[in-house]
Order: sequence, then structure tokens, then C-alpha cells
Amino acid sequence: MEKLVPQEEVALLSPQEELRLVVGAKEGDAAAFGLLSESYRDRITGYFAKRIGNFSDAEDLTQNTLLKAFQRVDTFDPTKGRFGSWVYGIAHNMFVDHVRSSTRARYVALRDNHVQNDGGIQSSDSVISVNAELARLKPGQRCVLGMRFLDDMSYSQIARLLDKNPSTVQNAARRLQRKLSATCC
Repeated sequence: MEKLVPQEEVALLSPQEELRLVVGAKEGDAAAFGLLSESYRDRITGYFAKRIGNFSDAEDLTQNTLLKAFQRVDTFDPTKGRFGSWVYGIAHNMFVDHVRSSTRARYVALRDNHVQNDGGIQSSDSVISVNAELARLKPGQRCVLGMRFLDDMSYSQIARLLDKNPSTVQNAARRLQRKLSATCC
């Protein structure tokens, strides 16, 4: 397995700056979209790298994600959420497609550094069960779980990215974790 490059802390765009760039991108300003994509590139690459364990593939998936976002930026609706949430949704769908096309199965253990748990999922039946339950969640819920438990983002970081209150994000993540634990294990 290739060594994963640590994610640098990149300053998030303010909601106003992000919206200004989205409007420019929708009007065909490639430079505006370039600034948007650069503000999310490292985080999306980290999202993929932590899930697939191969930095080269993670970079390819990131490039494909940003290309798809560029091609579909006209469909983004800022009244439904932040650009980052939308891009992470595209990234999640790319990840699902990658896993489906892959012949290798990955073991993923949910963990939370702030909450005691049983250490993860133990059996292959449980992994299948977790994957089935994750598929039933809304994309935004899967995104929150992924950012928290796989990307090791703090509740404050997720809240800033999603333009939500940190306690709301924390409660949602813990509620989803309990739901998955109750239905899968």
C-alpha cells in the first residue's frame, strides 16, 4: 500500500466568496471554478485516499470528481446547501462506483475518538450489513459519517464545511452511529 500524504489544513472559502465563485463558474468562468476546485482538491483526495488506500487512484478519482462537478456546475443549487456538500456527494458516488467495479473488498471500521465503542465491525456479515445500511442513508448523512469517521474531521470542521451548527453535526453523527450499531451488529 502506498504511503498516504497527510492532508494540509486549507482555509475554507467563506460562504459569500464560495457563492461568488459558483455564480462565476455557472457563467462559464473557468478560473472561478479553478479556485473552487483548488479549495476542495486536497480534502477530496484525502477522502478517497483514506477509503481506498492508494494515493494514485485517489488522485485519479479526485480529478474525475472535479471534472464531473465542472461539467455539471450549472445543476448546483445554492439554496439546497454549500458547494462543498455537493462536491462531496459527487465524490461519494464516484467512490461507490469505484468499489462496485473493484474486485477487492475493503474492511472499514467506524470509529470515533471521542466515544467508546467496541472497536469496529468484526465479521464479513457485519461489513455487508453496514454497507447495506449505509446505502439506505441519505447522501448528506453518508457524507457526515465519512467526514467524521474516515476523514477524522472535527465536528467544527464539518459544521463549517456544511454551514451548520457544530452541536447539530455532533448529534447527527452520533445518532447515525448508534443507528448503524443497532441495526448491524
